[in-house]
Amino acid sequence: TVYNNSSKEEFGFTVEVKKWKQENGKDILLDSPNILVAPKTFVIKPNQHKNIRIMAKEYEQAIQDYSYRVIIKQISRKDIEQEEKISNQLKINISINLPLTYLSQSFKEADKMNVNARFEEGNKYLVIENKDKQYLYLHDIIINEKVYKHGWYILPGNTIRKEIPNLPISPKYNIELTTDRESVKKEIIN
Repeated sequence: TVYNNSSKEEFGFTVEVKKWKQENGKDILLDSPNILVAPKTFVIKPNQHKNIRIMAKEYEQAIQDYSYRVIIKQISRKDIEQEEKISNQLKINISINLPLTYLSQSFKEADKMNVNARFEEGNKYLVIENKDKQYLYLHDIIINEKVYKHGWYILPGNTIRKEIPNLPISPKYNIELTTDRESVKKEIIN
């Protein structure tokens, strides 16, 4: 559901869904003809809302593809009219990119998280590998009680490599990864 809490202005919106995968820690968004969105474009009057339906043509394919991103772009109706007169381009006020996953029963039954962490290039980069069957949302990385705020999704079977600035040299690192499901503690000895 998309809300327009403005008391004066109506807003136009566009919605699209992209297949989401990761390569070398980078998000990649691809077109997905299997996922349908209705409506794709719409206008919401002040203090009104609109429901968006997202469905898969083939559910088994959606489970296999697993991860998607829903991209909602807000466009002011006033800006649409002005831009069309000037240059025929739309001005985007807000763009929201939300995760969407289709889960099979095996995903739902996963027990403990299976995550690995290690340092590379001395201790410059922390590499986190998601060996689990579910995506992982990483809130914070805590290394020897110092908190590094983050907000990364790591899809199943993927690895991210992040630079940890100003990490003090230590013979042992106690690492805690706080996630959307649980905290994982690892010890890395140099």
